[in-house]
Amino acid sequence: MRVVSVPAMAPMMRELTARPIHPDVMAMPMAVAVMRGLFISAVVLFYILFVVGTLLGKNWARWFGLTAVILNLLLVLSALFQGAAPTQALLWSVIPIILLVYIFSQQGRDTLRSNTTAGD
Repeated sequence: MRVVSVPAMAPMMRELTARPIHPDVMAMPMAVAVMRGLFISAVVLFYILFVVGTLLGKNWARWFGLTAVILNLLLVLSALFQGAAPTQALLWSVIPIILLVYIFSQQGRDTLRSNTTAGD
């Protein structure tokens, strides 16, 4: 005689349907997701230009850093308006705020001006 056990849960069906039951699935249109990705890519590019310019001692590096910080903080504000947790947003904004303080501090201004050449 064979003993048949009952499954622990009902079999899962219809997971990949076009109409998901969960409201957060596909809540953001694809165009918005692509634009957000491009925006984040631009912020990364500005951070890279800031680092390279700072390491080379170029005067223009300050403006790329300032632009990256402002765009990053705008992304954090956007996330807050869309329902992100305030503690998470605070963690996302720590590095941009530190860079902002550094860019406007006397040491930061001196560092970003110290090795400039006549061609800047």
